[in-house]
Amino acid sequence: MTVLLLEFPFGYHAADPSYPSMPEWPPHPDRLFQALVATAYESKLMPAMRDVLEELERSAPEVHCSDALQMEAPKAYVPTNFDVNQVRAERRFPFAVPAQTLVGFRWPRLSRGTQAGLAELAPLLTHVGRAKSLVKAAVSEAVPEGLDAWLPDPKGQLLLRVPHSGRLAELDAAFDRGRRPPPPRLGGYALATERIREGPWRELVALRLDRPLALERCVAVTESLRAAVMSVLGDDAPSSIHGHGAEDHVAWTPLPDVGHAFASGEFRGIGAWLPATVRADDRIAILQAMRELDHVRIRGIDIKVQFETQPPLARQADTWTRPSRIWASVTPVVADRVPKKGQTLAASLRLSFQWAGYPIPVRVDASGYSAFGAAPRANAVKTRALKRLRTHVVVEFAERVAGPVLVGAERFFGLGMFRPLG
Repeated sequence: MTVLLLEFPFGYHAADPSYPSMPEWPPHPDRLFQALVATAYESKLMPAMRDVLEELERSAPEVHCSDALQMEAPKAYVPTNFDVNQVRAERRFPFAVPAQTLVGFRWPRLSRGTQAGLAELAPLLTHVGRAKSLVKAAVSEAVPEGLDAWLPDPKGQLLLRVPHSGRLAELDAAFDRGRRPPPPRLGGYALATERIREGPWRELVALRLDRPLALERCVAVTESLRAAVMSVLGDDAPSSIHGHGAEDHVAWTPLPDVGHAFASGEFRGIGAWLPATVRADDRIAILQAMRELDHVRIRGIDIKVQFETQPPLARQADTWTRPSRIWASVTPVVADRVPKKGQTLAASLRLSFQWAGYPIPVRVDASGYSAFGAAPRANAVKTRALKRLRTHVVVEFAERVAGPVLVGAERFFGLGMFRPLG
């Protein structure tokens, strides 16, 4: 393990690019990488450090830090350069005051040459962020105690800018042209102490419809998609598709437009969620069958479908899988059974979550209306069994749960579908 320790004795002065009036915290790995590149050039260690920097850009480091006091920076007015009229421009200078002045960046595996190069480069760092964000840096083998550990995690909710392969070349090209460097990619980070529970499904295979459809009739669409895929596969359809003899099988869901101020509540995408236990050859068969489809027949009407290379948010898996403690239904939950005498609806719904493979929620709120305003009311949605009790639900878990969250008697056909709330 190689740890680069940074000490910020006077606070960390850097603005969050997404919210320039707020400070960035913790320091983003790409911010550190740019500081290392600038130091290598200013100290005349380039091109000897090129191999070191190119190895660093290929892996996202762990970030170890404490909490920090962060407040919106007040407006300040400063003279502009080369302005004869001395017009003062509005500026903000946000900074964070960490509870502990040390921040550690840890790379699990670095070559010996890169470790030696980083040890040579670190003492030469003068600042990370703005020029007044002075820093003292050194390489260590361990992280000091008392710091939170943020680890790279594709499902992590903390998004940090991280370098990527080719980042050094991007910085060189931007400097030669006298321009700002292009933004790096964002990487997810999660606390090492934070536990995330996962449900029975993992991968989403999505199709785009050539027209938007009302969410009230989503069951008819998901049934048609299942029938179309089974028709393509014929007698070779795996049990994970038809569900007979399989403990876990594919769930067919709409992918509706909800969760923002201008949401339509309609859906223009349908998807198949593959179970975590799906066999590799069954997965390939399902993917091939989905790719062969060019239409689905819904109540005698053919609707064209196609794969998308860049789907909008509603049809991206992360929209429905982002780990969260609070989830709200987009389509109503169809009760697995009517509450027994003396049993509340909330208690019955808790069992539905357990039967579907999720933790038992600590709070359950049932209502006829969804927390997402564009979603239809519970009784407006058509079900396969018209007399079954259906309700919208908001639940809170004791720990973060990764989606998709599909619950209830008709969870395999798009009902009881949840989305993270907040």
